[in-house]
Amino acid sequence: AWVGAGSADEPVARAGIAHVVEHMLFKGTMRRGVGGLTQAIEAAGGDLNAWTSFDETVIHAVVARRAFEIGVDVLADAVCGARLDPDEFERERQVVLEEIGQGHDDPVKTVARAVFDSAFVVHPYRRPVIGSAETVRALRPADIVDYYRSFYVAGNTTVVVAGDVDEGGARRAIARHFGRMAPGGPRRRAMREPPQVAPRGRAQVQDVTDGYVAIGFPVPPLGDGDGAALDLAAVLLGQGGSSRLERRVQREAELASGVWAYQHALRDGGLFVISATARPAVLREAVAAISGEVGPLDIQVLAHHRAHLRDAGRADLLGVALGAARIAGRGLPPAQLAGHALRGLELVDRIGLDRGLGLVELRGAEIVGEARDLAADR
Repeated sequence: AWVGAGSADEPVARAGIAHVVEHMLFKGTMRRGVGGLTQAIEAAGGDLNAWTSFDETVIHAVVARRAFEIGVDVLADAVCGARLDPDEFERERQVVLEEIGQGHDDPVKTVARAVFDSAFVVHPYRRPVIGSAETVRALRPADIVDYYRSFYVAGNTTVVVAGDVDEGGARRAIARHFGRMAPGGPRRRAMREPPQVAPRGRAQVQDVTDGYVAIGFPVPPLGDGDGAALDLAAVLLGQGGSSRLERRVQREAELASGVWAYQHALRDGGLFVISATARPAVLREAVAAISGEVGPLDIQVLAHHRAHLRDAGRADLLGVALGAARIAGRGLPPAQLAGHALRGLELVDRIGLDRGLGLVELRGAEIVGEARDLAADR
């Protein structure tokens, strides 16, 4: 169940509330006690988890076909009937405060916070999803209830099903269990980030042995036609042993102990991030080498890496499904959703992957079609 509300929907004074509410989903419902959701799924041999990001909060379950009804019931119970008990909130607040403290000691999280805080100057994306100790301490039980009632509503929730299921039965189960969800849509105001006209940088000192660097490039909003191409570029540059940066910067030049590339596709415009870990003595040289590899990326370079993209595509069918679900969950018009998918397929054709990725194209198109139907229904 994808709820279209995350840290970007929080007022400054309540930063971190989306993440706290996610924790509270597991702290009892009107039908189950504390831990009851997890117990129900695990008793059926499944797995239950949740996460919060800038634009969404997601609670998801993996269950066997025979336990599908249990899975839908549990997810609906969480997003439709959370108890939000004040005493449990106080206990969970302490858990979140411990998470915040641990994050300050983690250099990977430190550099991730720094790149977002530097790339965005007014948008809430600049704030950590988890919030700050100050804002989390200031939250009241009434704040939690108000947030839950405002955003956990039918017009802001998308239920996504994938796997060995009967489609008709799945639709009926969703209607039965989620039919009680409160109506309404999100209360959201548009947020504009001013254009960036010059490079920005930040350096922070921590007592660690390695240097950590993240380079962020602003990218268009989620649903823009370039999103699929940027995802492919991230795979080619820094995802997997045969990716360009890992092969040339990490293994051949031995300038980094790890290097990665990924796109944060966000509702109001995100970041394409390249991150690396290197010895302090060669950190500048590593950054220069990374920059040299990013510059010449073009369609001819992509064509030379068909095998890597083909293998990565085969391994990322679930990612295709989740990506389509995210777009549907934002309520984008069906035509815009279809256009986003077609741009990706066109790029695949242009770089000569039509035969190697045929299976992925077929399944990806089917998944996007289902997401488009969801968007149209909404």
